[in-house]
Amino acid sequence: MSVPESSRQILKPSHSYVYRHTVLLNETNAVGGVVYFSNFVKWQGMAREWILMENTDYKKIMSQPIEMATHSCSVLFHKHLYFGARVRIEIQTTKILPTSFVMQFRYFNDQTNDLVATGEQKITFMNTKSGELCRIPEEIMGLAKAVEVQTEL
Repeated sequence: MSVPESSRQILKPSHSYVYRHTVLLNETNAVGGVVYFSNFVKWQGMAREWILMENTDYKKIMSQPIEMATHSCSVLFHKHLYFGARVRIEIQTTKILPTSFVMQFRYFNDQTNDLVATGEQKITFMNTKSGELCRIPEEIMGLAKAVEVQTEL
């Protein structure tokens, strides 16, 4: 099953990746149309996958004995989203190390520009044969560094 081009909207501004999603009824509590909390974590994974699909030779990366594992994740909720809302998820990275990095997610209601949630995922890379941590593949490291949060000392 292919995904319609209209739903594949990852843009790459100089400061972040952007993933857009339309809230479907099955992602809500169906009573008031409020998005069920676990979907925010699901969308983190979807955004992460689209970044790889749109910006790397992901088939080559996936053929290697490497696993991109979620070490930890979190979401902080600020406002509700409802059925039919367009969500804009802006993604940046921080704490980039040779074997891991943190992805930061900011969720916006794309119609009102309201910040509705923030979240993080720490991603680690492991060799699937040995179970040991391994270096981030060069192509993925390049993606992570392209949207790394710049801090002033």
